[in-house]
Amino acid sequence: MRTYDQLITEIQYRKENNLPRIELTAEERARSFGDVKLANRDRNSRIQEMIYRFKNGLKLSKSDTKEVKKYLKD
Repeated sequence: MRTYDQLITEIQYRKENNLPRIELTAEERARSFGDVKLANRDRNSRIQEMIYRFKNGLKLSKSDTKEVKKYLKD
């Protein structure tokens, strides 16, 4: 993975030599948004937590309750 300074240097080099713009790697894109671990997260963790709360009688918003019921129905 390239450092910020390496990226700036490469951008300048490409601009001077009329080369196409650089393409960031997936890891560099994730890092640019501040959360490198985002791609590794469980995408269903939110719905699983809401199901847990629903089954244990804990409060959920109306929209969350509706979403959980729809998910459990499917």
